[in-house]
Amino acid sequence: MDQKQIGKFISDCRKEKGFTQAEFAEKFGITDRAVSKWETGKTLPDYSIIREVCETLGVTMNELLSGEKIKKEDALVKAEENLEKMAKIITEKDKLMISAYKWFCAFGLILYIALICCGVYIENIVKHPWLGKAIIGFAIILVIIMAFAGIYIESKAGYYQCSDCGHKHKVSYWKVFFAPHIGLARRLTCPKCGKKNYHKKVTD
Repeated sequence: MDQKQIGKFISDCRKEKGFTQAEFAEKFGITDRAVSKWETGKTLPDYSIIREVCETLGVTMNELLSGEKIKKEDALVKAEENLEKMAKIITEKDKLMISAYKWFCAFGLILYIALICCGVYIENIVKHPWLGKAIIGFAIILVIIMAFAGIYIESKAGYYQCSDCGHKHKVSYWKVFFAPHIGLARRLTCPKCGKKNYHKKVTD
């Protein structure tokens, strides 16, 4: 999807309907600055209002995502193209999330070790037991918070793939949280074949 082309299409359709950016924005409860970002290709309308945007402009969602009016005979081809492009965008986003998760875990581990070492040093070498214990306690609380956050990122990115039947599926946060794991592979029950095994994380 060409965001600049989509933005120009939104701008042209808005002007055809006789709306100013402010009037158009008011219909969706957003600012005219948000509309300006759409029209300059910086962002796309949020999924929650995209259908309403299409109805207001008098275009189909297929046309909006294509950034042009579409003839009936070309509609199916364009729809398939747009679905492929959207799938690619989602895959890239999932890959970025997985990468961020790995860096997040590495940073958390390094910070945890550093704080523990610092706490032990202050408690035993500098002889400030309460300060040392406080730092160690803080490190433990911090790593627990980071674990919750890291699992949230992991659960949202991509899919889990059954090692037996190859079925890909999404898993709720708490199922991921309680599932034993080896790296990014979690021991889960496949909703298709019903077998329990280690499902690896995949992004496409």
